[in-house]
Amino acid sequence: MHEKALDIRQNYLSSKHPDVARSYGNIGLVYEAMGGYTKALSSFYKVQEIFETSLSPTHPHIAQAKWDIERVIRNL
Repeated sequence: MHEKALDIRQNYLSSKHPDVARSYGNIGLVYEAMGGYTKALSSFYKVQEIFETSLSPTHPHIAQAKWDIERVIRNL
């Protein structure tokens, strides 16, 4: 379901839109919950990249993306 939402958002929004990042984040959370840490990490890196290009440097979503990455790395 989250991958379908990502497809829809990518078709209607810029690939660097924060809503696209949210879809990647949701996908990352699912992978993490299933133990797919490598795939989760890949998704969270995409979230960070999009947020860093579309939001101000001090936006809390950027900090959350970094925290998600660190959490997954600890589980690898």
